[in-house]
Amino acid sequence: MSLKDSKYAHMNTRNLTNSYLNNSCDGFLAFKQRIEDQMVIAGFGLFGEDDDAMLRKFYRSGESEAYVLAALGAYN
Repeated sequence: MSLKDSKYAHMNTRNLTNSYLNNSCDGFLAFKQRIEDQMVIAGFGLFGEDDDAMLRKFYRSGESEAYVLAALGAYN
């Protein structure tokens, strides 16, 4: 392998890592959007950016949308 090839191999690895990190957030964004939609339907306001950390904890622990909505008071 030439020096040039090794340089590109490193760049490809970095691009794959960045791609993984960016795409891993897509699931959270979909989760957040579904929660926000249900909150609006239930008559609650939208989340602020500060609430992302709270929702991310629910998402990372694998909690269901129903559980999150109940924890937020959207379901009685």
